[in-house]
Amino acid sequence: MHQQFAALQIIVWAVHEGIIAAIGANWRDPSLEELRLAVNQTLTECDTTLVALALALNASTNAPAADKCHLILSTDERFALDALRERYIDRVQQKTPNNSRSSPSEAVLAKRATRREAKRTPSTAQTAVTRYRKSRSIPDIKSHGMTPSENENESGSSTFERPSLPTRRTVNPAMRFDEIDLNDPLVGKIVRAPIQFRGPIQGIKRRPCVVIAASGTDFLILRPCYSAGGFACNTWKTSSITVLEGTGLTKEGGISNEEYRVERRRVSAPIGSLSTVDWNQL
Repeated sequence: MHQQFAALQIIVWAVHEGIIAAIGANWRDPSLEELRLAVNQTLTECDTTLVALALALNASTNAPAADKCHLILSTDERFALDALRERYIDRVQQKTPNNSRSSPSEAVLAKRATRREAKRTPSTAQTAVTRYRKSRSIPDIKSHGMTPSENENESGSSTFERPSLPTRRTVNPAMRFDEIDLNDPLVGKIVRAPIQFRGPIQGIKRRPCVVIAASGTDFLILRPCYSAGGFACNTWKTSSITVLEGTGLTKEGGISNEEYRVERRRVSAPIGSLSTVDWNQL
């Protein structure tokens, strides 16, 4: 059960990252319309329940877009609890071997009509919103992370606590640079940039690098990536890349602790992102 819950956490976090990618450059504090468009785009590729969980993940944080996520969850009928429950019931019935009928029975249709009618009443809707707001009252909330929270049922008794996902820690440059910006949109992304060789053979090679920070408006602070088996990858100065998926890299390897200040215009567009686990090892 623990492994299944951990897998669900990873899937929901991936959907959360997909919504952020759909928003684009303004992902830190999008407008309500930008967030709605990103959610609609994500719904074309992901299950409604997973998108609802991803929105709830962000709504339970102190992020600038938390209130907008809460507003979408409480007003969009696609994310109503009854609608999600109906979707789940339909899937179970479709997978049941004895259910060979192509359309729902009259009893099922009547129950759906009753639930939809009850959902339209102000008291039911207000009660659902009140329960959801109670679940958001969590102390010591961390931004962009699923922190443990205590859910309550209608009688007020607690049910369960959700374990938190890994949260990205702040990684400061090891060297001194001017006008450091740790909140640049490219921080944590993997790009390609020209890096100078160090050793008896001098030269420059474009290689994958992790963006650590921005330096002013025109420069980025980078740490180069090296393929496994190479000389640079086998030194004590590198940290291993344990999660290859999503990085845009094709080979396992490591990240050097050497830092380079490279002009932003000489850096490629992001080819991927470093996982939270590997970022926290830098």
